[in-house]
Amino acid sequence: MAYRLIADSLCVEIERTEKARLTHEVTKVVRGWNGLQNKNTRVMVKVKNLHNTGDRKPKNYTSWKEFWKAKKGYWPNDCSAYDCNGPADVGAHVKKVDSYDNKWYIVPLCSGCNKRTDTFEVSESRLVPVNDND
Repeated sequence: MAYRLIADSLCVEIERTEKARLTHEVTKVVRGWNGLQNKNTRVMVKVKNLHNTGDRKPKNYTSWKEFWKAKKGYWPNDCSAYDCNGPADVGAHVKKVDSYDNKWYIVPLCSGCNKRTDTFEVSESRLVPVNDND
């Protein structure tokens, strides 16, 4: 009898765990699909993070996130990196790769993507140029 109760309890826990895992996976797929719909409809560019820019502050704004929001009029929910579905947390400094354009840009990224050392793709429409005056 005790074995049956233990077995039943384990089954319930496994079902709950599996349901939570599947719910998480479905959520990732849905968020990914929504993000891909938004990201696929734009021109993508390869960028890389500019590191050691944390001490640089925008003039007349409290953060680079605020700077970006002021220029674009909104803040996206999702990270701008094409291969990421994380939440956009920061206004990150990036530079285009394989381009004659040497400008710096601010782009919404999640905290993880802000630390990336590889190149990655973002929608060009999400890039806001940073001038020497900013």
